[in-house]
Parts: sequence; structure tokens; C-alpha cells
Amino acid sequence: MQEIPIQMMSQHTANIFIKRIDKQMKKIISIILITVIILAFTSCSSNRKLISNGEYNKAVIRFPDGSIVEVEIKNWTLLDNDELVIISKDGTKYLVNSVNCILIRSE
Repeated sequence: MQEIPIQMMSQHTANIFIKRIDKQMKKIISIILITVIILAFTSCSSNRKLISNGEYNKAVIRFPDGSIVEVEIKNWTLLDNDELVIISKDGTKYLVNSVNCILIRSE
């Protein structure tokens, strides 16, 4: 029977230990990476504050030709692409980009 020197045994044991740590570290790094990716995607979602329709009763709308109209709001809706659908009290519907509209709450 061949005797294995103590130095070789400890080196062999160290290699096994390092391989186990490598596997564990890969798992930990993978979990951290997946968590970071999930958080990054969820933080990209809209953080738009929900606003009720009752908060605003007037709108100032700017049209492409430069004219400006102030309307009394009956109802309005904010669409996903930052456009507003405003229904005035006289029944006229306006579809405008939020850049071209100011909502006003007056008492």
C-alpha cells in the first residue's frame, strides 16, 4: 500500500474545498444577478401618481396652430402614451398630448 504524504492530502482536501466554494459562489452570484435584473425591470414601470377625475375642472389646451383654448372639464382620462382625452362640459372631446395641456383645479 502506498502512503500519501500529508502535504498531498491537504492539497487534495483544499482543492475539494475550493471546488465546493466555487459552486456555492456561482449560486449566490446567480441569485444576486437575477434579483438585480428583476428589480431593474420592475423599476422601469410607470411610477405615475394616480389622479382622480374630480381634482381638475378646467383645462388649457394648446393646438398645433398656436391657438389656445380654455375648457370646462366634464371628464378626462390619461392614456398610457401620455395623451389626455378631455371631454368638455359642452360634449366636445379633445385628444391632446400632456405636453400641450394644463389641467387646473379652481374652486
